[in-house]
Amino acid sequence: MTKRCRHEYESKTDYPNEIFCMKCSTGWNLADYIDYDDIKLKLLPKYIREKVIKNQKDTFALDLEKH
Repeated sequence: MTKRCRHEYESKTDYPNEIFCMKCSTGWNLADYIDYDDIKLKLLPKYIREKVIKNQKDTFALDLEKH
């Protein structure tokens, strides 16, 4: 069994949708996961999942305002 990284998340102010782990050098671009459903989102780390869901909610609200 492999050890799981206890991620230390960091993002840059210039790129708010990109989050990196300084320990394992893994990067996540939140825009890549905007179309994920709940089953696929469960595979992501909790912090990333919460950010993606927030982005999905904001995108949905903007779409509602346009129509």
